[in-house]
Amino acid sequence: MRQEEAKFPIKSCLLLAGVLLSVLLFAQGYVFGYGDLEEMNSIAMNMADPTLFSKDLFVQDALLMGINHRSFCAFLISFLGLSLIPWLAFLWFLFSAVLLLTGLIKLVSTTTQKPVIIFLALLATCLITYDLNLGGHDLYSNGFGGALLAEGLLAWAWYFLIRQQYIQMSLLSVAATLAHPLEGVQFFAISSALLLWLSFSKDRLPKAWWLSLPIYVFTAGIYVLFTHLAVSEGQEDVQAHIDMAYYFRNPHHFDILSFSKKGALLMLLLMAFGLPALWKQNKLLAKACIIVVLGMLVYTIGTLGFRLHLVFNTEWFRTNIWLKLFLIMALVKRLEPFIPEKWSRLKQSHAIPFLALFLISLFYPVAEDRQFPWLGTQRKSQEIALEAKNVLPIDALVLFPLSVNDFRCFSERSGYVGMKAMPVRKEGMRMWYKRVNMAFEQHLGTGLRGFKMVPSADQFLRQLTYNELMKLKKDGVTHLLTFAEVNYPGLRKLAANSAYVLYEL
Repeated sequence: MRQEEAKFPIKSCLLLAGVLLSVLLFAQGYVFGYGDLEEMNSIAMNMADPTLFSKDLFVQDALLMGINHRSFCAFLISFLGLSLIPWLAFLWFLFSAVLLLTGLIKLVSTTTQKPVIIFLALLATCLITYDLNLGGHDLYSNGFGGALLAEGLLAWAWYFLIRQQYIQMSLLSVAATLAHPLEGVQFFAISSALLLWLSFSKDRLPKAWWLSLPIYVFTAGIYVLFTHLAVSEGQEDVQAHIDMAYYFRNPHHFDILSFSKKGALLMLLLMAFGLPALWKQNKLLAKACIIVVLGMLVYTIGTLGFRLHLVFNTEWFRTNIWLKLFLIMALVKRLEPFIPEKWSRLKQSHAIPFLALFLISLFYPVAEDRQFPWLGTQRKSQEIALEAKNVLPIDALVLFPLSVNDFRCFSERSGYVGMKAMPVRKEGMRMWYKRVNMAFEQHLGTGLRGFKMVPSADQFLRQLTYNELMKLKKDGVTHLLTFAEVNYPGLRKLAANSAYVLYEL
């Protein structure tokens, strides 16, 4: 048994993971059915009940793809039926979060066995520097989605990579690719490049690594190929698609010039001070960081210099999640000499206050997000969505504000166009862009991109005239959800609360 295994067994991992999860749940809460989860959850609801979302642009576009990158996780929460989706989503969230945190703990324990150092490193990565990144992604998320499950599997894959257990690494990366194809492929690219680099300093590569390559290529590789073909269309208007999809809708994920300035500053500081420290502590992970940074350089040149569609599709800055983790690990480890020896042991009694915190976080987290399946709705938009579910026909097509991203899943009714649930296929993206322009007068010419367009779009919705609504009615819109202060005497009011009102067109 290796030294680090003896000092940090899986039992201690579970204990420390429970402590971390208690803190994260209390601080960040739990989300379901809105925000980034609106996309997967609406697909899952359609899987459970195919009569739902018959006119929804996003869901119908996903169905045209056949298999898509959300299908696997959508099935995981939908196979027991519509009514159990909230509970299955929460259980899968707990599983994925524990999988991620235990994997991260084992990963950090390869450089230090002091629980307080591991705790500080992961707290800094998952909470303190949350939302300070390049590319708009973080390692931990407070709701179940493909990314959380994939990152949990990949945390263990990184651990097995360090231990040179390449078959286990490959199998975990295959499973991660099913959960989130992009993250799985990115790990495969980084690990393959890293092992090739290492091979130049060795007489020969381990046979297990050569065996791991076909394992991944002929399983996950085939799955990725099918999902890629599902979204591939003709290459006409590729530059127009780049403008719509990457610069207009998703600049925070794809446009380097739109990335967080604070996140860029943090990453520059981490690289300046963390990379030299990591090189001394763990050259394997330091080389992995160098590969990630080189990939970022290629992405920058390929997108800013050549506007290459293939390079945009890699979304390489998503790998920032691992870069940030490894560099923070290295810097926090430097605190090790200052940690008292009595803090170096993990006892079961240490978990008691955090167990109490965990129970509190399930009912009274300090975070605004608390969409646990046993709690009622927390937002006015969800409240009126549940009313809409009772009064709207199942084939209704509703226009709602761009700032509302939970109406679709809580009302179980089709949306005309939404900000979060965005079609993937080129034809679907063109339709999305057309509808955003028609309903909210948002387009590339306004200069407002990504979420910066939302306030302007909501203001335009407030000022829609009756005649403009009738034009939208001809395009299929049957109902309007707008703000409570907006009044249309000529339209039938179906429901209202202090924030929103629902009209029939």
